[in-house]
Amino acid sequence: MIKKKTTNKEVEGQEEVACCTQKVLGCASDELKEAKKSAKKLKKKAEGEIRKVKEAADDELDKLKKDVEGGVEKAKTYVKKNPKNAAAISAGVGAALGASLAMLFHKKKKKKVVKRKKK
Repeated sequence: MIKKKTTNKEVEGQEEVACCTQKVLGCASDELKEAKKSAKKLKKKAEGEIRKVKEAADDELDKLKKDVEGGVEKAKTYVKKNPKNAAAISAGVGAALGASLAMLFHKKKKKKVVKRKKK
């Protein structure tokens, strides 16, 4: 195998390519660092927003629990004061639910359609 001598121009070209490569890698590294910083900022912002939404949801849940507890207490008071009316209302609601469920789960018989052949 014969080795070819490298000329000054070739060496200069190789050095220029190496220099450009280093510059490109340096720029890419800087851009990557900036992208990481941006990603961290976005993550912190998203976490803050998630925290706010969770707190709002917890507040609404607490309000809902209080409303339901108040409704339960009102219902208990009504039942104690009006036991006959409460029983009648319960029977009516039960009958309505039972009828609704019966209609929902009732299997209808399908009529068989007989096609007549034309003569």
